[in-house]
Amino acid sequence: MTQALSAAVASAAKLPEEEQNVLAAILLEEMESEERWSALFA
Repeated sequence: MTQALSAAVASAAKLPEEEQNVLAAILLEEMESEERWSALFA
């Protein structure tokens, strides 16, 4: 894990649980979207 991602996760860990869940959902959705785009152009 990069230092930037580690710092972001540490910062997110300080958020309330509900906000952590929203952030996690956004991140997972973005990663899935990137995987779909990569598959389309592979």
